[in-house]
Amino acid sequence: MEPKGFLQSLFDYSFSSFITARLIKVLYVLSTILIALDTLALVLFLFKTSAVAGLFGLVILGPLVFIIGMIYARVILELLIVIFRIHEDVRDINVRGGGGASADVPLPLLPADPEPTLVAAAEPESSTKADATRFCKNCGAEIVGENRFCTSCGTPVD
Repeated sequence: MEPKGFLQSLFDYSFSSFITARLIKVLYVLSTILIALDTLALVLFLFKTSAVAGLFGLVILGPLVFIIGMIYARVILELLIVIFRIHEDVRDINVRGGGGASADVPLPLLPADPEPTLVAAAEPESSTKADATRFCKNCGAEIVGENRFCTSCGTPVD
């Protein structure tokens, strides 16, 4: 899957392309600015109340509020980036395992079940045919049992 540009990703309504990982630094800078402005507003409010409260806010409460706000913002943003990295790692593991990227693999259409018919019991097939391992011609994944479609890529099996 080709990476999309920023604007294409921004207006991707299927959410198959993410922009959060590209914007995380900008979001952190904006969070820092907002927390600093909130802290400044708190200190100014305390100074407006009284000089003692203002000094208390400037020396103790302001830095404490700023540090706690920065820790909170950092934890939230790190959590977001970890979620996106887990998504990328799982997608890479899936591709390496022959499963293909989830957005690239269409779900197979299952054929309608035919009407049941009475069939005489057939002789058991030879063990060489029943024990033979089959593999998908498209992705190379092992075909289990009598599946008519590859469980990894959805390609019909002959």
